Amino acid sequence: MASKRKFYRTIVTVEVLSEEPLDNMGLDALHYAITDGDCVGRTHFGDPQEVEASDAADRLYEMGSEPNFFRLDDKGNDAEDEDEEARVCPECGSPYCPSN
Repeated sequence: MASKRKFYRTIVTVEVLSEEPLDNMGLDALHYAITDGDCVGRTHFGDPQEVEASDAADRLYEMGSEPNFFRLDDKGNDAEDEDEEARVCPECGSPYCPSN
């Protein structure tokens, strides 16, 4: 059975102005270049889009992770976990809920 939890995809765009071309760098290095370095930058957050659990599982692989990051199997089903009920909020189904 597919997960009943919700998953979202948000595209964040970073615009950077620099005096030299930027090489491929990680987010930490980019943040440093903008906040403490020789660059100026700004971010734009696109509208979050809800994605099906199966799509979230596929996208996790595309991003170099795996579905188990969100406790899913390859098809977007909730992975079997003995303690899952104890970790998931009974009202919203999220392990990150502040009331959990």
